[in-house]
Amino acid sequence: DRHGPGRLVHYDYDVEWTVGAHGFRERDPVPKRAGERRALLLGDSFAAGVGVELGSRFGDVWFRETGRAGRGETLWTLASSWCGTAQSAAILRGVGRAYEVDEIVLAFYGGNDLEDNEGWRRKVAGTAAPPSGSFRIWLRERSRLATFVWVYGLRSFASFRPPAIHSKETLDELWPDTDRALGELLEAAAGRPLRVWYLPNVSEWDDALWEEVLARHSIADPVRTGARDRLEDWCRAHGVPFADATPFLAGSRAQDLVFPVDPHWNAEGHRRVGEGLARESP
Repeated sequence: DRHGPGRLVHYDYDVEWTVGAHGFRERDPVPKRAGERRALLLGDSFAAGVGVELGSRFGDVWFRETGRAGRGETLWTLASSWCGTAQSAAILRGVGRAYEVDEIVLAFYGGNDLEDNEGWRRKVAGTAAPPSGSFRIWLRERSRLATFVWVYGLRSFASFRPPAIHSKETLDELWPDTDRALGELLEAAAGRPLRVWYLPNVSEWDDALWEEVLARHSIADPVRTGARDRLEDWCRAHGVPFADATPFLAGSRAQDLVFPVDPHWNAEGHRRVGEGLARESP
């Protein structure tokens, strides 16, 4: 019921947000042209480009910088907030068929994809807790300030727990669901080329924030790059090309590349990641 042009309004930004036929921030699928090659980008809100305009998303920057458009190729992005790897596999098997894609790129976010995959498994198994977002939806529909209030509240809560910092024990607990989800995605690719891009959470590339997390929280055997390392190992074992976006952000401060309130990258963050991925693309 929200199909068509619109805008995403937040305390930090006001950007175009047109919704296509299948509910993504994407144009409607059209028949494939003769000789056209299509790439599909799957992922969560970072891939969808929350907070930035369409052409500023890292996927679009990557596509533009590699010159693929000039070779008769097109990019389609079927990404959604809170979308983990298992959901991406379901999207590819389902509505993804309408886009007739030739290759698939998964953008894996180290901030919550492990937890999202666990949540998806629990939902499928019928053991997930019911969602409790009715008040947030009510507030969001009545005030632009709502996003500030909601995110500020989440960040206040986050001060009591580390953001996506795992120990080896928690990684061992979470990884099987992601391993299963990656297998489902590889199967859904059905022989088409698949590549994986790792998008780090902010504590992986902001050294000052990492030190602050360690000082504030008591974490047994913290593993800063555990999700990335396991994902890279999986890709190597399955012959899937892997690229890590961490070096493109490393050495920067969170306040320079992330919105003041919303935890997503701003346009500069997207630019750095998109251009970095283009440099490493074959």
